[in-house]
Amino acid sequence: MADGIACFMVALTGEMRRCLRRYASESECPVAPGYHDARGQIEKCRATRDDAGHYDGGGSVEDFAGDPRWPTDCACGYVFAESDARQVFVELLYGNGEGREMTIAEMPPGAMFDVAWTHEKGPDGRSLAVKLPGGPHDVWFIDGPSTSGGYWTRTGEPPRLTVSPSILTPKYHGFLRDGTLVPT
Repeated sequence: MADGIACFMVALTGEMRRCLRRYASESECPVAPGYHDARGQIEKCRATRDDAGHYDGGGSVEDFAGDPRWPTDCACGYVFAESDARQVFVELLYGNGEGREMTIAEMPPGAMFDVAWTHEKGPDGRSLAVKLPGGPHDVWFIDGPSTSGGYWTRTGEPPRLTVSPSILTPKYHGFLRDGTLVPT
């Protein structure tokens, strides 16, 4: 990573994965982002939106009562209790133009994508985000507000953007220069 990570574009495929999800936040998990989390895939299906424009999961927990595909444990070894949360969960699928499909959590560092469902838009009408090398949930929303106030300034054409000021998340600090993530 010393030389940086080249960014590349991925785009929505029009499909999503529907999963049965279990999670528990009573204790820290060394694998998931602060809580125990596991998903069991039900199917891959067409991505559909409800009347409010949200992606529709197409089912309730009650629809899957007794289904053996509910995860029983987290990757860290935590065994879910009956009282732990259950959710029918959808994950949008993105493609890289080479036949590979991936969720945001599965994207490699450097994947850049349009977060079309957000209200904040950049100068070209898109709302761009980049997957950072800090783990499966470390995503930087370039066109979203920064935690210190204000917004980033971006120039260039995706994925070859230069953005200022620097990127700072709990797991990554660096720059995006000419389409390359450069650590500090």
